[in-house]
Amino acid sequence: GRDAVVAANVLGEAGLRFVICDSVPNLVAELARGAGIALVSDEALRGADLRGLSEWITDQPAWSDLPFLIFTRQGGYEERNSAASRLMQTLGNVTFLERPFHPTTLVGAAHAALRGRRRQYEARERLVAVHEAEERLRIAMDAGHLGAWTYHLDDARFDTSPACKAHYGRSPDADFRFDDLLEAIHPDDLAGMRAAARATAEGKGDYDIGYRVIWPDRSLHWIEAKGRLR
Repeated sequence: GRDAVVAANVLGEAGLRFVICDSVPNLVAELARGAGIALVSDEALRGADLRGLSEWITDQPAWSDLPFLIFTRQGGYEERNSAASRLMQTLGNVTFLERPFHPTTLVGAAHAALRGRRRQYEARERLVAVHEAEERLRIAMDAGHLGAWTYHLDDARFDTSPACKAHYGRSPDADFRFDDLLEAIHPDDLAGMRAAARATAEGKGDYDIGYRVIWPDRSLHWIEAKGRLR
């Protein structure tokens, strides 16, 4: 309605591109195509079926938190507070603009929301880069038959790759704890391994040691392990 026309004129003069949606389903369709922010009148949401919109918001990828600017009318505080609470629960990232609003206020709020949205897209690009780097590392490790494990000093959590488990004679889905790793080490090599691990944990240099391991089938194998305190 009139809100859309007024907002469109203000945004257009500020050089911002926009699409006017005449219904909530239309809004959801446009959001699926891609959007920086959404400007919505609270009257358009009051009493409307918001299940599709709520599902779209819930299904956003981890990096995304679409900003919503909501035009709200003046009225009693309790009524506004209750409606605002419901909208925030449904929409998440919400900023309210009370009418009548000054054009400068709208443009400023829109630019602020867009800056936040751009940072989200930048975060997405960083996540993509990290994922690609991890994938390259995984391919290289698989090609070299290398395993990896991480021991968390704060809570003694132990994470291992399937290839690491294979180096100790375990299957990829086997429960493999740090105690299992220690028990697999040949008794004559265990003290040296413990000393090297302790020195690394104390920041005295990288972990770099070779030792023998005994598999569950009692066969003997050599492990060369390198690590770094982070």
